[in-house]
Amino acid sequence: MIPSNLWYNACKPCVYRSSNPKSKRAKAMKYKTSKIILMIFFMPAFLIGCRQEIVRVRIQSVGEFEKAFVHDGSLVSLWTDLDIEYTDSTTLWYEIEFIKDGNKVAETTCNLFDTSDRLMERKVVVRGLTKESFLAPMNCESDLPAGEIAIHVNFLASGGDVRIFRADLILNERVEP
Repeated sequence: MIPSNLWYNACKPCVYRSSNPKSKRAKAMKYKTSKIILMIFFMPAFLIGCRQEIVRVRIQSVGEFEKAFVHDGSLVSLWTDLDIEYTDSTTLWYEIEFIKDGNKVAETTCNLFDTSDRLMERKVVVRGLTKESFLAPMNCESDLPAGEIAIHVNFLASGGDVRIFRADLILNERVEP
């Protein structure tokens, strides 16, 4: 049988010493306990979502962008890191070409709003102005060979007025389930 005082000392974070539940110490202990519980439950979700970033093309306006990188031949997924303001119905998309040794090895078109599992999503609509930001994998793919590859991105917008703060294209390692 465990003595009650030993149990009390072993489980200090769980038991509030103060008889007054509104004391500063009781509130601090309650805060610490809830923080620990949140970390235990949500940390695995963050770790599962971690992917190795291969290359990031920084985009802050409509236009053409290019960047070179070395690829090891692993599977890739295309992500967007988006922060924009727009009015009306706006469509944004990337036209992407992958070039190796002067030859086009792959091309794809990705709609920035056609995503799955959005992370850090924020969307605010006030009087017709929409402010939206998120990080998400897009529903488009491309198989790339190993070696030095140049990525050529044409970032396009149509529809209403759009103000772009960030519209980065990210290539991450893709892990098959």
